[in-house]
Amino acid sequence: MGSRRTTKLLLLGITAVVAAAAVAPGALQAAPPAKQAATKRVSIRDDHFSPKRIVVSTGGKVRWAWKGENDHNVTFRSVPKGASKKGAGTRSKGSFTRSFGKRGTYRYVCTIHEAAGMKGTVVAK
Repeated sequence: MGSRRTTKLLLLGITAVVAAAAVAPGALQAAPPAKQAATKRVSIRDDHFSPKRIVVSTGGKVRWAWKGENDHNVTFRSVPKGASKKGAGTRSKGSFTRSFGKRGTYRYVCTIHEAAGMKGTVVAK
C-alpha cells in the first residue's frame, strides 16, 4: 500500500513541475547574454590619429583603420602594470583591433611620426 502512495506523490510532483513549466516557459530558459559594448574606432590619416583620446569600458575594444596614404604603426609606449603592449606593425592600409582588459591609461604613438605629434590615448574605465 505504501508503494501506491509513493507513486501517486511522485506523479503529483511531476505534474506540478510540468504545469509550472507550461505556465512560465521563459522561466526555464537561460538568461540572455550580457550586451557587449560597441567597438570604438580610431582613424589613422596622414600623420594623425582621430580621435586622439578615446574612452572604453574595461574589456572594450578599439579598432584602428588606416585611411591615408602614408605608412603608420600603433606602438604602445605605456600601459597599466601587467597589461599587454600589443600593437600593430607598420602598414598603409587595413585595420587593427585589440581589447583593453585592464583598467587604466594606454598611451600609443606612430613611431614614424611621433616627433610630429602622432600620439594617442585609450582610457579603460
